Amino acid sequence: MRANSVNKKALVEKSPAKADAVGANVSMPSKSPDSKRLEAWATEDFSKREDPFKLFEEWFADAQKKEPNDANAMALASVDANGMPNVRMVLLKGVDADGFVFYTNYESQKGSEILASEKAALCF
Repeated sequence: MRANSVNKKALVEKSPAKADAVGANVSMPSKSPDSKRLEAWATEDFSKREDPFKLFEEWFADAQKKEPNDANAMALASVDANGMPNVRMVLLKGVDADGFVFYTNYESQKGSEILASEKAALCF
């Protein structure tokens, strides 16, 4: 089953500035090249990217370097007929301009829910 992207533009909620809960001064370690790149990604408005799937491929390549065992594990959420969410872990099998690819049985609960609602959400 192929999960198609409803809207290929990703939305980002900007996180509030970090605050120290007790008001003490906290020194931050020096930034590595990886943390600098992650910070750049975190501050970039990637909803303006022409190809968000290309950006995902960049993120996924970094994830595979850091987590060689299950970098393709993702949470897949669907809803039942009553609108109640169901979340389970599945494996990403591919990604292209048409969306994210994972395998499921059409007769399974998740397959039935996705076919009925034509909606799903992924979280890595």
